[in-house]
Amino acid sequence: KNPFTPASLGGRTFTFTSNFILSSIALNAAGDGGTWSLQTTTPGTGSISTVSYSLLTYHYTSLLSMKWNSTATYGFDLQFSYNLNFTSANGGYFMGQSNISGYSNANSIYGTFTVTP
Repeated sequence: KNPFTPASLGGRTFTFTSNFILSSIALNAAGDGGTWSLQTTTPGTGSISTVSYSLLTYHYTSLLSMKWNSTATYGFDLQFSYNLNFTSANGGYFMGQSNISGYSNANSIYGTFTVTP
């Protein structure tokens, strides 16, 4: 069991730095929705309609899946599935995929993340 992997992500804010785009999410206290932002040349922000979080492999890693309400900004709802590996209480590294062309294969998005609190 990884001692840094939390049982819940509710009320936490993540910053993902990766081969994709610098992104941030803030999850509500229940951990079932929240807000997102992308730091692109045309920045976007919005709400997260669906969040799923589960512990994997004897609680060593966890799976975070999200659907972002982004149709108004990008023309479709972005979806992400990330396998999170916490290396400390403040973050770690991740691999995952999206419904975006070029990033839909397993582990096609990868990088590091920080989390507060």
